Amino acid sequence: MANVTVGAHPAQVEAEVAVDDAPARAWWRPAGIYLAVAAVVWLVVFVAAQVLPRDYLFPRPRTYPGGPLAEMWMRWDANWYREIIRHGYRYYPGVQSSVAYFPAYPLAVLSIAWAFPGVAAAAITVTVLSGLGAAVLFHRWCCQRMSPAAATTALLVLLVYPYAWYLFGAVYSDAFFLMLVLAAFLLVERQRYWTAGIVGLLVTASRPTGIAVAVGLVLVVLERANQERREQAAVAAPVGVSATPSAGSVAARTSLGGSLGAGSSEAGAAGEVEAEPKRGFVRELGRRFDPRAFPRPAAPILLSFAGLAGWCAYLYYRFGDALLFVDAEGAWHQGAGPRTWFKVEFFTKIHQVPHSIFADSLMLHAFLGVAVIFLVPLVARRFGWGYAGYVAVVMGIPLLGTKDFMSCGRYLLAAFPVFAAVGLELAGPARRWPRRIWFGVSASILTVMCCWWAMGKYIS
Repeated sequence: MANVTVGAHPAQVEAEVAVDDAPARAWWRPAGIYLAVAAVVWLVVFVAAQVLPRDYLFPRPRTYPGGPLAEMWMRWDANWYREIIRHGYRYYPGVQSSVAYFPAYPLAVLSIAWAFPGVAAAAITVTVLSGLGAAVLFHRWCCQRMSPAAATTALLVLLVYPYAWYLFGAVYSDAFFLMLVLAAFLLVERQRYWTAGIVGLLVTASRPTGIAVAVGLVLVVLERANQERREQAAVAAPVGVSATPSAGSVAARTSLGGSLGAGSSEAGAAGEVEAEPKRGFVRELGRRFDPRAFPRPAAPILLSFAGLAGWCAYLYYRFGDALLFVDAEGAWHQGAGPRTWFKVEFFTKIHQVPHSIFADSLMLHAFLGVAVIFLVPLVARRFGWGYAGYVAVVMGIPLLGTKDFMSCGRYLLAAFPVFAAVGLELAGPARRWPRRIWFGVSASILTVMCCWWAMGKYIS
């Protein structure tokens, strides 16, 4: 039975029933696609780790707990997570310290580490299972908004994204974070607010950008509550005024993408109605996110903010500073200020080491981080301004907080509506050549990035 959004237009409800059925529950399809791509990625990383010259910081060890398949995924920040799991959190003023890393992912690894020959093997297992879960959940989220073929295209856009190797084994928190993010939004859409709040709590305990998810959950609930309130007001209007939703109301719903299926190309083409005169942008946002419409049953999603609050409470209890993670990040020369906002370090490094792997990776981070901002309106048209707001916040935090765009490409993995929107644009017989070009270029860059990762190059 389809999951139909309350208050949806009849034509959109029919579209929802058409797209949200068995394919959304067929977990084996996205799981199979994930495992197939994972096999190729693992092969590329393994061969590159054995054959290509290594960075001096990551020489080939004679022995390693878990073997070479475990060692090849331990690069850079992975060693910080291993440090946390083995020895707990530490802080040293003025130098890089483990308190910069949030606790949810290390705790997940620690919970199963007893069953593995080493921390690396346990962490890789958590990453792979998280990536598999993220693929299944993302496909399900897409199937509720587009045809199964388009959902599969969107999943492939995600899995062959240049930084997607973080979903297949890298000992980083990205796969774990994405899985939790998707679970939280799917639970909110099913109005399972308590469970969504608990999952959201884990999200905000996973990394600083988790706060964007808590904000995004509230925005999605507010947007749909205001939409429903407008529809109820239109139905209850006095005779002679309007007994059905106005053209402007229907157009607003179509542009919101609030109803499941409204983002599909079929529903969008059939349901378009000439919109009423455009309002001011701020006034329109106020109408769509009026906090007075927030439903009381949805209050448990505010638990999402408790993950960050709990981490701050721990830091205060242990080290006497609730925001110590911010100070620790400063040891990486990150933080607020004009030099960070205007990316002075980025231009300096590009000038100092042009035509190097490091410079090329910075340029890719910058391009992807800035490009996603221009895709926010596309997300809004397809899936609603609640999800667009989430994308803007989850990418706005690293874009403003990094001195040189480093890691922006990796953080983009959390902006899952962008991958869905791109996949929807590439789907369909008429987009065959653009789709082939997209996947060819993306997969080629992913292959190169996997090789650089295996060599130990600092690229993210």
